[in-house]
Amino acid sequence: MTDDFHNWIGRRETSAPDTITPRLTAAFAAMLGPHLAAVKGTAPGLHWCLAPPIIAASDIGPDGHARLGGFLPPLPLPRRMWAGGDLSFLAPLHEGDSVTRTSEITGLNWKQGRSGPLCFVTVTHEISTQRGPAIREAHHIVYRPAATSPAAAATPAPAQPFDSNTEVHIDEVLLFQQPPHPL
Repeated sequence: MTDDFHNWIGRRETSAPDTITPRLTAAFAAMLGPHLAAVKGTAPGLHWCLAPPIIAASDIGPDGHARLGGFLPPLPLPRRMWAGGDLSFLAPLHEGDSVTRTSEITGLNWKQGRSGPLCFVTVTHEISTQRGPAIREAHHIVYRPAATSPAAAATPAPAQPFDSNTEVHIDEVLLFQQPPHPL
């Protein structure tokens, strides 16, 4: 099982281009407020709002992320968690820049943990503008076995009567789906 997925290393995908708009930078600055007062130019972290992958609802897995087997390998471990990362700022981002994100699987390591097998996958993202690479970020993701006991389900409060009622089924995928700009 541990060697079956190493051929996924080197797999790449590039996002649709995005643009740094004045509205996006203002919304990001409003969200972080005084924490950005000393920052000149585009705020660090704004790249997390730029050029996210566009994923059809039918291609989203039960955890709200892209289903495994598309860009990421179809590992037999269903639970994924962020395990760390590295971030390098190579050049500034500016309002009006056209931005693309190129992602590449750059590492895959199997380990044995207390809960069973673990697989650590490193995905390196390069954020580029028309001037070239601006940010390089490595995401270290750990994949774990399924939980052995189901979490206790919360009991909802009894519904109160209303003049009008519309019912919408909200599942985990819809609840945690990323909007085009997560602000």
